[in-house]
Amino acid sequence: MKIVIATPLYPPEIGGPATYCQLLENKLSLTGAEIAIVKFSTVRHLLKIVRHLKYFTLLYKEARRADLIYALDPVSVGLPSLLASLLSFKPLVIKIVGDYAWEQGKQRFAVGDDLDNFSAHWFKYGWAVLVFKIIQTLVAKYSSAVVVPSQYLAKIVTSWGVNPKKIKVIYNAFDLNINLANRDALREKYNLNGFVVMTAGRLVPWKGIKELVESVIILKNLIPELSLIIAGDGPEREALVSLVRLRGAVDYIQFTGELLQPDLFAYIKAADLFVLNSTYEGLSHQLLEVMSLETPIVATDVGGNPEIITTGENGILISPYNSDELQAAILWLAKSQTESDKLKQEAKISLHRFSEKKMIDTLYQHLKTIV
Repeated sequence: MKIVIATPLYPPEIGGPATYCQLLENKLSLTGAEIAIVKFSTVRHLLKIVRHLKYFTLLYKEARRADLIYALDPVSVGLPSLLASLLSFKPLVIKIVGDYAWEQGKQRFAVGDDLDNFSAHWFKYGWAVLVFKIIQTLVAKYSSAVVVPSQYLAKIVTSWGVNPKKIKVIYNAFDLNINLANRDALREKYNLNGFVVMTAGRLVPWKGIKELVESVIILKNLIPELSLIIAGDGPEREALVSLVRLRGAVDYIQFTGELLQPDLFAYIKAADLFVLNSTYEGLSHQLLEVMSLETPIVATDVGGNPEIITTGENGILISPYNSDELQAAILWLAKSQTESDKLKQEAKISLHRFSEKKMIDTLYQHLKTIV
């Protein structure tokens, strides 16, 4: 079987699709499949319409000699993939890890609704968001199959009008393949002391970083040794940095910017607690990374998070938009080393459901049924 993988990102670019694509390239080939990668980065320098036309021609050329196209998003590479699929008469499988229209709406068009409410309305958010909704829905409906990483996203895609029988849930995977120094050595390297809270991700509104910053500032009076490390970059960084300065918290709230994966993993391992305070997650690959690095987790009870975390067993789930619960969870774990140790041990054990081998085997067998 020859599989053409259409990807919006590819290393050295960073992001979930880049990591996932490289994993597929390395592991699917071990099954005997022939893999051809068509990278959007090869056309990104062109003008918008031109780049998508050029990308379509590259895909079509590969698709004619392939058995199947596997596209890693429903819009930027999904639409060209659908056209290439129709003209080459080859099946198309779409991986959907989120709602592209909603994400663009939140970042660019002042959409305030959460994803569940957003999915229930078509004409509420303006023509630009409507265009994105139409594109991702058409691509999903006319593909041969849709792969999603969580039951939650299966529900979202079904709400677009996509036949649930063509949606396959295949959980993301993470196997730690990097050697790090022990926690004490890493804390010494980064000059970390006291109770260190870590968060990481793109600095966008739905990640809840502002609320986490405010909570840490409040808790500083109860936990004098408390500090916060924020890894990542994004459109909210300037406002967050200004907030920290205005509140006089620069001594204990640190922004690292984008980190290379080994450095990010080292910071997470060195921390006492990882917080994911987002109001939306499809299925957080980052939570799997943190679990494998044996750092306790506090995460919001949204999206696919409850499919990874069972509160009180391998992490703590809190309600979204609830700073009181967030502060209580941080305070509890800061005061209870026994509870922290239990959570991280159980988290490491529960990772067996998300192994790379299981993900690759399930995906390969599913793709074989479609060809």
